[in-house]
Amino acid sequence: MKNKMFKKSLLFVGSLLLSCNAFAIPTLQLDIDGGTYVGGEESSVITSANEFTLYAYGNPNGTSQGGGNVTTADMLSTEYLLSIALSPQVSDLSGLVGSDITVNGTSYDISGNFTYGTPPLDATANPLLGGHGIYDTYYLELSFFFDASMTASLVNTQDAGGLGPDTSGSDMYYVPFAIDMSGLAAGYGLHFDLYNIDLKRGDLVRGDFAPFSHDAGVNVPEPSSLALFGLGLLGLGFIKRRKQ
Repeated sequence: MKNKMFKKSLLFVGSLLLSCNAFAIPTLQLDIDGGTYVGGEESSVITSANEFTLYAYGNPNGTSQGGGNVTTADMLSTEYLLSIALSPQVSDLSGLVGSDITVNGTSYDISGNFTYGTPPLDATANPLLGGHGIYDTYYLELSFFFDASMTASLVNTQDAGGLGPDTSGSDMYYVPFAIDMSGLAAGYGLHFDLYNIDLKRGDLVRGDFAPFSHDAGVNVPEPSSLALFGLGLLGLGFIKRRKQ
């Protein structure tokens, strides 16, 4: 009898742990295929990549800050926004004239399509979307909806990021964004945030968005770092020639 009670207790505790783990996965996440989660930056990050795939994940059973959980029906009917911001901070576009990026085959001109400020545009006083050390800067917002046919197994990008969606499961939704930043001026990177239209409007009843530890970005080496790297290569070449 005691053994049966002990086994039942273990099963109960196990189910609680599983439910807690599932619940701890945020409502919204961003991840970069081939990227790495960086704890200090609290982002899924890839370095010096001109072309890559960014994934937006929606978990209808996840946690959200500033509001309750989001139902599947809510998630599929809600408009979401992907923010693409220039980094480091940019307040003058004179060095970016003619620069552009391409998202899913559509080109966006930096000087013509990007807006200066901090997203969400109509909720700049809202502390939920942090500055990340980037804003205010120029950024672009792209609207999209999750598709019921595009599902994946549950993933926490903080623990298992950079792998892309496991399409064998159906616990969460995903949307891919093919990013090409080869047309962006040298020395600039991109930072991505994800939130819903309610947050943009300043409505926190369902304030689901990508928590700070689940955003994404592209790090670009500073010109000084590139110069040092180049000098290092020249030095190695000189040493090799002397040995020969």
